[in-house]
Amino acid sequence: MRILFTGASSFTGFHFVNALAAAGHQVICPLRGTIAAYHGIRRARVERLQPVARLVEGITFGAKAFLQLVHESGPLDLLCHHAADVANYKSPDFDPIRALENNTNALPAVLSTFKQASGKAVVLTGTLFEPDEGKGDQALNAFSPYGLSKGLTWQMFRYYCETARVPLGKFVLPNPFGPWEEPRFTSYLMTTWKSGKNGTGSSAWAARKSLRSAASTTILPSSTPT
Repeated sequence: MRILFTGASSFTGFHFVNALAAAGHQVICPLRGTIAAYHGIRRARVERLQPVARLVEGITFGAKAFLQLVHESGPLDLLCHHAADVANYKSPDFDPIRALENNTNALPAVLSTFKQASGKAVVLTGTLFEPDEGKGDQALNAFSPYGLSKGLTWQMFRYYCETARVPLGKFVLPNPFGPWEEPRFTSYLMTTWKSGKNGTGSSAWAARKSLRSAASTTILPSSTPT
């Protein structure tokens, strides 16, 4: 299949694109910035994608250049929209309305152009932080303003895809971790355990808590960064 994939520079996007390419699909990845402007592990991820996918720099979702890319890339089989506004996403001051606007910019025009490029279906990625995902005996509300923005993005895609008669699917990510991830808490745990340290105090407690929930955690396999 020919797949237009947004959000390829992210940790999970990197693994998605690698898996799709390994399965024999042609993947086209618009990047918001230029490769030279990325730094650290994000830069390393993007550079490793260059041999397996077509990377197109300086294009944001819904912009004129994005619509042109969709048109020129046809015939397309799938549009996978994984990119999302995540700047400062852990903050309670995260603006879900601004994020929604960025995540769905010019969506009707995107879908119209996608159909003209023989596009067959759209896949949107989601998160357990958004409302109505996961399981529980209480209301499945959004965990945060960021989660709210993802839920609102899903509702916008549902409405406009139905209106445009474009099939829509959703891939919900639980709590992925693995190689090529930014050095966050999970990275700290893996590094600590690999060095043979057990950790003390709050770190040890957090490690035991992490182990108890490991069965419900997604691990994305890939080669180790060098």
